[in-house]
Amino acid sequence: MKRAISASMLALLVFSGIGSADVNGEQAAEVDHLLNFVKSSACQFDRNGEIHDGIEAESHIRNKYAFFRRKIETTEQFIEWSATKSTISGRYYTVKCADAEWIETREWLLQELENFRRGGETRAAPEEKSRIC
Repeated sequence: MKRAISASMLALLVFSGIGSADVNGEQAAEVDHLLNFVKSSACQFDRNGEIHDGIEAESHIRNKYAFFRRKIETTEQFIEWSATKSTISGRYYTVKCADAEWIETREWLLQELENFRRGGETRAAPEEKSRIC
């Protein structure tokens, strides 16, 4: 029941245009890049003890972004509000890529944001890919 109410509230906020704060043009490109980065990732995402693939993780992050959009004005705030931890349990989201250790999704996305800001949409070189994803 609680999830049905939350989903209804989320849909209302998304489609009603309530809370139009949101990131500016340059940062919108960064947010889009991070969402695509998660979605296309072969990494595993742990959210409250359940493992998800990149497509599922991106969908969840996108939904949280829609819900918290009015509070988000920077890409870093997007990461903090949408991709850091569960608002219900308080547990931090983590990600595991290839043979790497589990790390907090927040740190992983901040690293990718830094990479993106240094070189545009170019992803890490193949020899670095296992470190990032």
